[in-house]
Order: sequence, then C-alpha cells, then structure tokens
Amino acid sequence: MPSSIRGCAITEIAATAPAVVGRSLWGDAWARLKANRAAMFSLYYLVLVSVVCVFGPLFVPHQYTTIYADYVRMPPSF
Repeated sequence: MPSSIRGCAITEIAATAPAVVGRSLWGDAWARLKANRAAMFSLYYLVLVSVVCVFGPLFVPHQYTTIYADYVRMPPSF
C-alpha cells in the first residue's frame, strides 16, 4: 500500500516522537546565574551581608539606642 493512502508521514512522526521537556523561566534564569561566576560571588556576598545584618546585633555588647553623653562632643580619634 502506498504511503499516501496510509496517512500523512508527519502525523506518524509526531505521534511517535517523545514529548520535549523544557525549562521554566526560573530554571533558565538560575542556570544562567550559576554559569556567571561574578554573579554567584555577588549572590553569596549579599546573603552573607544579610545574615550579618539580621544576627549581628545579637553579638554586640552595647545597645544601639544607648547614647553615651561623655562621647557626644569628642573629636574623631583612633
């Protein structure tokens, strides 16, 4: 039997081809970010700074609201 009678060859190929699994926009953006070394360093640095900003005040012996009257009019020094 000729192929023109059996059906279209494109339909047969499309029916037997596996489904193409793509990447989401977030997955594509994450892959591109991971490929850029400077961007990954910046990301780690921002995370580190954020953690220090959140948890840093827990390790400081002075309250940030305290005003030391003796040092208000002092000139800068080492």
